[in-house]
Amino acid sequence: MIHAFSNRFLLLFLVIVSQVFVACEFKDITLERVEGFQVESIRGGKLKGTLNVVLTNPNSFDVKVKSAEFDVLNGEKHMGTAELGSSFKIVSNSTESYPIPVEAEVGNLLSGGLSSLAGLLTGNTPKFMLKGDLKAGNWLYTKTVPIEIETDLPIDQMF
Repeated sequence: MIHAFSNRFLLLFLVIVSQVFVACEFKDITLERVEGFQVESIRGGKLKGTLNVVLTNPNSFDVKVKSAEFDVLNGEKHMGTAELGSSFKIVSNSTESYPIPVEAEVGNLLSGGLSSLAGLLTGNTPKFMLKGDLKAGNWLYTKTVPIEIETDLPIDQMF
């Protein structure tokens, strides 16, 4: 009698646990667009700023962005790398704007900035590409989401 009860309990437990894991499937966080970038400081080849992005979380649970690392490109020109300054939470089932503190190594900022300025003088808005990985998850799941987005970033929004 006790043996049959423990087998049923074990079976019920396994069914419930498997349903929880299936119901909590982790869907990719999507970077919809970059709304702007504000430079806070440039010192010793390092740039600190805030990147304003619109992110979509299709999951039924909040997700914490734990880390992110991006290459910043202007056309084909590599301008530097950017990292997430601190982690933040993305609300469940939402598409919202988030200010993301970033720190960037900007070895080629001057040459990239000059080509952007030349583009502005000819009436073109410079195109920037962010290419890298974003690590997001909750207490149970962590997933690396590849990000590659090209965006217009007017110079007047940088300062």
